[in-house]
Amino acid sequence: MKQVELLAPAGNMDCFYAAIHAGADAVYLGGNKYGARAFADNFSEEELCGAIRHAHIWGKKVYLTLNILMKEEELSDVKEYVLPYYLAGLDGVIVQDLGLFLMLQEWFPGLELHGSTQMTITSPEGARFLQNLGATRVVPARELSLQEMKAIKETGIEVECFIHGAMCYSYSGQCLCSSFLGGRSGNRGKCAGSCRLPYSINNEKNKCYPLSLKDMCTIELIPEILDAGINSLKIEGRMKSPEYVAGVVSIYRKYIDKYYNDEDTKVSQADLEKLSGLYLRSQRLDGYYTRHNGKEMITLEKPSYNGCSESYLKELQQQFLENRPKQKVNAIVNAKIEEPLQITYVYKQWEGTAVGNPVQAAKSRPMGETDIVKQIGKLGATSFQLEQCNCVIEGDIFIPNQELNQLRRKALEKLEVQIRGNIESERHACIKTKYQSDKNSCITEDQKHSESNQSTITEQKIFRNISISTEEKLFRVSVFSLEQLQWCLENASNYKLNRIYIDSHLFLEEKNFAYLVIYLQDLATRDCQLFIILPYIFRKKDSTKVDKLCQFAKQYTLGVLVNDWDTYAYLQEKGFNGEVAFNYSIYTWNQKSLDFWKEKAGSICSSLECNYHQLKQLQAENMEYVIYGRIPMMISTNCIKKTSDSCRNGNATIEDFYKDRYQKKLPVQVDCHFCYNRIFNSVPLSYHGSYEKLQTLPGNAFRLDFSEESILCMQEILDYYQQTRMGKKDITFPLADFTTGHLKKGAL
Repeated sequence: MKQVELLAPAGNMDCFYAAIHAGADAVYLGGNKYGARAFADNFSEEELCGAIRHAHIWGKKVYLTLNILMKEEELSDVKEYVLPYYLAGLDGVIVQDLGLFLMLQEWFPGLELHGSTQMTITSPEGARFLQNLGATRVVPARELSLQEMKAIKETGIEVECFIHGAMCYSYSGQCLCSSFLGGRSGNRGKCAGSCRLPYSINNEKNKCYPLSLKDMCTIELIPEILDAGINSLKIEGRMKSPEYVAGVVSIYRKYIDKYYNDEDTKVSQADLEKLSGLYLRSQRLDGYYTRHNGKEMITLEKPSYNGCSESYLKELQQQFLENRPKQKVNAIVNAKIEEPLQITYVYKQWEGTAVGNPVQAAKSRPMGETDIVKQIGKLGATSFQLEQCNCVIEGDIFIPNQELNQLRRKALEKLEVQIRGNIESERHACIKTKYQSDKNSCITEDQKHSESNQSTITEQKIFRNISISTEEKLFRVSVFSLEQLQWCLENASNYKLNRIYIDSHLFLEEKNFAYLVIYLQDLATRDCQLFIILPYIFRKKDSTKVDKLCQFAKQYTLGVLVNDWDTYAYLQEKGFNGEVAFNYSIYTWNQKSLDFWKEKAGSICSSLECNYHQLKQLQAENMEYVIYGRIPMMISTNCIKKTSDSCRNGNATIEDFYKDRYQKKLPVQVDCHFCYNRIFNSVPLSYHGSYEKLQTLPGNAFRLDFSEESILCMQEILDYYQQTRMGKKDITFPLADFTTGHLKKGAL
């Protein structure tokens, strides 16, 4: 039976060694670029390659984190960045960006690709979709129950789940809070931890921490998790200390081993106290494994790390940090006058031999066995320690120390190669073959085209970079309430609206049916398309409601707006053949990902975190841009109603629940149909000051998202944009408070 992998974090080399020698089976870490922990120490190229080789000598694995969204100009640099790690034997890469995923698959044959939790995979359908793209493993959203993870495991893909460490309030990959409040994007590894700040609830004067989840600790659930067949147990903490890594890994290692040895897995109080002291906020909690949400998950009082006893920290330092374990090797030295010097290191069934120059006869003081062993035993920063050395010496010999040192290094290198297997030579051959294949392909393509065709290609490349839209973009809106929908339908022709996106709750609440049917039956006489906004997060429990929404779409020839991979995968498996549009949460930061998605939908919405320059580089005729609307800062399965009061099991509403440190209100959509909250920014996004500039972007539509706006407010905003579209100048935008988002600078 294949045993579970215990996967540990490492923010630097000390943490790496702590993880390996405390009992981790694998380590995930980041280099100096493109990782979701930009503020960790991270690894230089030399350190990371050394870590890979050291891990393989101990029979461990190393996974590189490339779990951020990639800008167009960055993709060309990633190949050179990953290449040395690939050649060193890197075991896998954890990826968020689909464009990067597809390019790594093309560039690096045999390299495992793991779908990051930043991909927000929440269902078996989403996991199968990712598996069909070539992923070997998925890290599902942390919000899933153990049963949901088990269902994903049954698809055949490997499942890696978090078992310990800090928890985000929002679904990972769906949080824009840090990005829009401070310009530091969580999708770029630079989250400022906005969920750890104080907020007031329901206009109360006293502030608390309603978005700060307690840290996860599942040590008491290890038997159930292993019974579910999870492949890899992941510890969070690339920003934390070597003592944290060593302590947490060693305790989880202890109870995992107890499980496989059929020993009692009841966790001792002493071990629970040790884990509580190792940088956990307040109390321990087992995350979402056994619950959907709850007030008990929140640290309402100021979150602070528990203290840890100095004696335990010192114990960890002595056991795992100060005396770094090494593999014991034996050495054989053959030193005979006028015969080549030969040094061999032996470890288990492997050996590495280096042969040097003929041994010289000593002119004065001959070299003895002690002298040779002294040099042979200088294994320094390597992964080895000399246990014994067998010297075969004939005659009075002399060997320069320099030569002994050189042969020692060569023999050890050959031993390491033997232990690690042929992976490095195989990958060098793969890259060489791939390079030659790509080169020949380019030559063949060049030979196919005449000079005139080459001229056309050049023009197309230039056009791609400076494309300017000459047609006025269409106007589209999204609405939340029935009143907003009715008003937009009545005024669609006045504002030349060609599409209205309708929130799903209007189709799921019976009180709306009579009105909706009238609107939908009258649709044939209108030029305006109607689309149903499907859930922002899809969970398998929601499939019946999604089926109902799709039946509405089929019956009345409506389109659907898809917000996540899982919903799209579910629709594909169900054979849905209606029109599909993708929302901004289907990320397209680069042309590679955009090319993949744009062929699968009638339209696709641009990312909210890209600046004008980045958007200008991306080509898609069916692109739409949000130019007005409240931005959803977080999507959380936790519920503010349940945290502050009690679950009401109602419908969907938008209410002002929160105030931030500056007394600004943060509206919250409480959706009881799909049981999640969407927390909006305190002010709406508006690009009214850049309207003419936005007209030069590729694509065909502008979108205005309405949530809690009154009919009068909607009318004033649409009037403004209508007049701007007609070329009127010197008109005043109706709202005093707004944000221009990332259009100028972009997310860091």
